[in-house]
Amino acid sequence: MTPDEIIIADAPLDPGQVLFTQDLFSSDQTLAPGEGTLAVRETSVTLGQPTVYVLRSGDMPANQRRPDAHRWRFVLIHFRFDLEELPPGRSYTESRFTVKFDDSQTVALELHPDVVMTETDVEKSRTFTLGPTLTLAGIEVSPGHVSMERRFEFTRLDPVITSFGAGRSTFSWRFTAGTNSELFACSRAVFALLQLPKTTDQFTGTIRFQTQVSRRIAGMLNRLTADGDAQPFTFRPADATFALS
Repeated sequence: MTPDEIIIADAPLDPGQVLFTQDLFSSDQTLAPGEGTLAVRETSVTLGQPTVYVLRSGDMPANQRRPDAHRWRFVLIHFRFDLEELPPGRSYTESRFTVKFDDSQTVALELHPDVVMTETDVEKSRTFTLGPTLTLAGIEVSPGHVSMERRFEFTRLDPVITSFGAGRSTFSWRFTAGTNSELFACSRAVFALLQLPKTTDQFTGTIRFQTQVSRRIAGMLNRLTADGDAQPFTFRPADATFALS
């Protein structure tokens, strides 16, 4: 059986793909005449509508052997976001994307990319396969033992990426500029393999972004942390849709 190949492009999000855009503000403040202080807007981030792949239990023979398999549904969620292009003299040194589900039984079994620290890690993580054992791996699964298989391939994947929270209901990815390279702004893409209680039709949670922006102030290079409020969302597995709460 030939796996379904899904190419993860590095082009910016189209307007029709956007779930929300949010301004990010630094902790530095400026005076606002007669109104106290105002936070400083540093940049913005745009989150795409997540793509949800619902996995049928019949597609995963290995999972059917679990004694509690009847209690769960499994979905693979593809998140994408773009950072605003910065003007000359400024650059991103770090960006963090965090997803929190309110239901503690909803957990991320696996996160991808997991850890991408070197060029060797880039090549290992650029292509991964979702096979019937509910694992994300950059290896082939024998077609003779597969009833469902999808292969995902990044057209661009740069270090440094670190994931946090596998096995938990709150999980995140941190993207860091390399020693000799900047953190590119467009088309950050990550995947979470979720285990959800079957008895729940609707899940709530929040998404949050934080960045570090490097810029020169009075001739000196400074790093400023900018973030936004946590954005509430509602996820309905039956419809495979995310909506803002």
